[in-house]
Amino acid sequence: MVIQLYTLRSSIRPLQAQVHRYFSSAVTARNSSPTEPPLEEDFFSPAEAVEPQHPSSNTPLSDLPAHPTPKTLLSDLPATILNDYYETECPNDAQLAYADKFFAPSRHSPVKLWSASKFRTTPMSAHEPEVCFLGRSNVGKSSLLNALMTGDLCYTSKKPGRTREMNAFGIGGTKGGESKIVLLDMPGYGYGGRYDWGKEIMKYLQKRKQLRRIFLLIDGFHGMKPMDRVIIRWLSEYGLPYQIVVPKIDKVLVKQRNQLRSGVSESSLAACRDLHREFRESAADIAREWNGPPPLGETLTACAHVERTPGNYIGISALRWAILKAAGYDANLDAEGNVIKQEKAAVTVAAPTTQVQNEEGEEKKNTKKKAGKLPITKVLTGSSKRSFQVSPKRQ
Repeated sequence: MVIQLYTLRSSIRPLQAQVHRYFSSAVTARNSSPTEPPLEEDFFSPAEAVEPQHPSSNTPLSDLPAHPTPKTLLSDLPATILNDYYETECPNDAQLAYADKFFAPSRHSPVKLWSASKFRTTPMSAHEPEVCFLGRSNVGKSSLLNALMTGDLCYTSKKPGRTREMNAFGIGGTKGGESKIVLLDMPGYGYGGRYDWGKEIMKYLQKRKQLRRIFLLIDGFHGMKPMDRVIIRWLSEYGLPYQIVVPKIDKVLVKQRNQLRSGVSESSLAACRDLHREFRESAADIAREWNGPPPLGETLTACAHVERTPGNYIGISALRWAILKAAGYDANLDAEGNVIKQEKAAVTVAAPTTQVQNEEGEEKKNTKKKAGKLPITKVLTGSSKRSFQVSPKRQ
């Protein structure tokens, strides 16, 4: 194993140095421990596939395979069944529809706003709320952002470390106006990352005033790695608000992606619930150890390559709603999904009183005007300049 040492200043804390080191490319994939799960290529290798053996007529009934496990189509399952809302309220269909409408593409949304490799080069004058996506290299940040924005603004690649800058994208913009929410695609840490990227990302997370929430992506198939634990420890120690998102949830539900066409079994849903509980308890233990806040009260899942319904990918609507909540755009909705604007309701209630007050004010104004108006003869015959003034108000 090749270990690359870096000379750090004495002002940098040991924990920060450890986080910086995880963004370095010193740890390579081929030096991983043999106890780690197999790689994707090995897991989906066709050589491991075993041809099904048909039972012969002489096989006793007790040795025959059991009936296949019943499955449920993704379209028949609730949109949020794969998420874990253990403290927060689960969004309803109207809220999810509102989030999808908010993220709907238009001529002015989404747009790429800026890219920066250094924190000092980020636009300081911006005031839009920002959320960032952080995770290990090749965990699926760029693909997930493309699914959220319904476009191909983020560059995706199978090779880790392709995202080398902080890329900002605007959502909800209108003609002649600014974007309402800014999404940031961060460089990944771990294999394929760099030491300098870690320092700049830490500066952004600590000093950026517009930051509202950090969405930490953890691979559900490989589980929580030591690098992920160090990042959670650092976020808890500094009290930064973060939320866990499990991308590529299809790898947890089934062995091969095309198996989801036939539906999801109850055992797969149970495995997803166990994964949520494991991540929640691990993050809570780390936060308790360092006297920091735990992650927010919901763990989300997503898949940018499998559609639950035509045009609607797994978990994308719920993740959009979480972004709106973080930025403060979670409006009150009625049963039909229409936004209830409280300002209009207040004006409607106060309309009769305001109308009466306006009528009384106009009557008093007309009365004063008639009482204070001078005769025309006096105005025309007056010798001074003030005599030409018609009303006492103008005096």
